Amino acid sequence: MKFTPFLLALFLVNTGFSQEIFQKTKTDNLKGNPKSISLVTNVLNKRTGRFTPKYHQNLHYHPDGNIASIEYLSVDGNVISKDEYVYKNRKLAAIITYTSRGTISKKTTYQYDRKGLLTAEKKYNNKGVLQFDTRYLYNAKGQLTTSQKLIPSINYTVKMTYKYDSRNRIIESTKTGRIGTTKETYSYTDTGLLLQKSEYNTLGEKYTYTVYSYNDKHDKISLKKYDGTDTLTYYEDYKYRYDKKHNWIEKTSFEKGKKTGIEKRKIVYR
Repeated sequence: MKFTPFLLALFLVNTGFSQEIFQKTKTDNLKGNPKSISLVTNVLNKRTGRFTPKYHQNLHYHPDGNIASIEYLSVDGNVISKDEYVYKNRKLAAIITYTSRGTISKKTTYQYDRKGLLTAEKKYNNKGVLQFDTRYLYNAKGQLTTSQKLIPSINYTVKMTYKYDSRNRIIESTKTGRIGTTKETYSYTDTGLLLQKSEYNTLGEKYTYTVYSYNDKHDKISLKKYDGTDTLTYYEDYKYRYDKKHNWIEKTSFEKGKKTGIEKRKIVYR
């Protein structure tokens, strides 16, 4: 399964965190070889009751499927900002974000060891000041076991740990900060898609979990969230229209049964 940045928040990469940064540069569960994608998100205007454009992105890809750049546009089509993806030795080396005037607003750099495993991720602001410094540690199998994210401005560190199953999928992660340690656990479908995510507080109590389901094209069709007493508290559903290559070109989102958004994609293939 491949991922694009605007969908990463929905899923945990299930092939090991060391590959997550690389997979951020890939196409999202797409068939064929896309050259570019124009994505427009329409949201419900509560005042008029109509769906109007709110977000617009143009994604451009290299022939190998890696993202070359992402443009973020206003409703009227003007470029607000642009992410340029820089590669070195077939690895993602940096993501540079430019303003509409062409000046750098932020930059993220990536470093790897001799085995090609990601060891450091650093984020800088427009003045070149370090904002975040994340380091990654691995076991003998090349699986990420620990990450530590330092925020220099407030001298604050967040530590993450990871556990895996026999298929190299993350099944547990912990997050330790000043307030204590929280935990998430994960289970998967037979095809490797995320099936359930459970969340635990600093006391070790499971206070919520989310269950996902998919169609035969591996696109998510529902999300259901429950509290610690197994009471359904929130749910989303999704419907799709597909092109001839079986890639979705329209995605309609529903929150608690009400239509809330329509995403439309124009895909140009090589």
